[in-house]
Amino acid sequence: KRIRFLMVTTPSRLAFETVRKLINLLSELRIPIMGVIENMKMKGSQFIQQQVEDRGITFWGEIPFDTELEEAIGNVNNLLATQFGKKLEEIAKDLEP
Repeated sequence: KRIRFLMVTTPSRLAFETVRKLINLLSELRIPIMGVIENMKMKGSQFIQQQVEDRGITFWGEIPFDTELEEAIGNVNNLLATQFGKKLEEIAKDLEP
């Protein structure tokens, strides 16, 4: 099996610039890209999703910014009960072969 990349970025245009460069490099090397996940999503902008889809790459979804995450770190059950944990589980199910 060949290696494939799943990239995670924040909504920041600066962060996406790094992802864009990685996408270009991986494309040049013909290394498959599974897709991109947007982490710490704030309401509003669809910038990341649009940029990813414009490049023909799968957008796997967004994980919203979760203020409860810090309090849940260190306790798996509490972590999975957060908005972050629930969304991560949802995306992970979609990624299963």
